[in-house]
Amino acid sequence: PQNWCAPEKDNFFRGNFDGNGHTVKGLYYNGSKQDAALFAGIRGTGVSIKNLAIADSSLATTANYAAAFAGQAFNSSVSVFENCYVYDTVTVTANNSTAGFIGGGTCASVLFENCASFANVTTAITSGNRYGSFVGGLVYNNGTGDARKITYNSCIGNIVYTNYAQYPT
Repeated sequence: PQNWCAPEKDNFFRGNFDGNGHTVKGLYYNGSKQDAALFAGIRGTGVSIKNLAIADSSLATTANYAAAFAGQAFNSSVSVFENCYVYDTVTVTANNSTAGFIGGGTCASVLFENCASFANVTTAITSGNRYGSFVGGLVYNNGTGDARKITYNSCIGNIVYTNYAQYPT
């Protein structure tokens, strides 16, 4: 297969993406690039991705930040995933910060609404435990000590763990 080359950090996705119920299949990356994902990252206020599924895909990098949807959420105030799915035929592997939806980054708030992630997620560095069904190494620090907020409404996943806390689905 041919490597998918998502945009670089300066070109992270900003805006709203409606997949209209479509499924992306055959997404493939195997290399050393950071942010291996459908979107290298999402950035800005009010980013939303909805009505999209990813199946039959493999994303593997020797760098950090890999996920089916977004390698990173970078400087995002509010990000929303609605009616999005990652099937168990998706494999995501990275050095660290690995997940089904968002590999890592800095983000104040993420809402998952009616989403599911059954991705096979692996990470080379297990001591940091920055991996999970939905998010990996996601942090937020605006200098005030505010913690980031992740909300799951009607969601299900096979691993919901990061090194910060466990979240119910």
